Amino acid sequence: MKSKRIILLDTGVLGKICHKKLDNNITKVLNYLQQEKIGLRVAEISDYELRRNFLLESLDKSIGKLNKFRKTDRLLFFDTETMIIASEIWAEIRKQGNPTENKDSLDGDVILAAQACQLKEYYEEVIILTTNAKDIAKFNYLGLKTWDWKQAVIDSEYQEFNFYQAKL
Repeated sequence: MKSKRIILLDTGVLGKICHKKLDNNITKVLNYLQQEKIGLRVAEISDYELRRNFLLESLDKSIGKLNKFRKTDRLLFFDTETMIIASEIWAEIRKQGNPTENKDSLDGDVILAAQACQLKEYYEEVIILTTNAKDIAKFNYLGLKTWDWKQAVIDSEYQEFNFYQAKL
């Protein structure tokens, strides 16, 4: 039997969690997720994008917080299956004329979506918590949910979920 829900953090939200000082909004959302017994996962692409910036800015305390995710089962590693799924998604959204990045970029959003798709095998509902809802919602057609960070802060107060709906 599949578990109900899982949250996959994008780079922006992960950065807020790993910031040297947690703000009240982070604490509020994390407490709500814990109360609802909803687990968190981190895609390795998000770790990479965040880690390189922390290293560039010599943010050792933030790197330490990020390293804690690597020591748990919360980190989703980029593997061959992820690469295959990401390649298929990348080609599909380009055929649809709806890319997230230019054709020569690594396109971390597509890799994040691929790792979210892999979670669907184990969870009924896979939610990407993001600071970039407009771009991430392009992957909703894959059966993923997009939860905008600002909305998550509001929703945690009212104990509900209001997912981002892409404008057609």
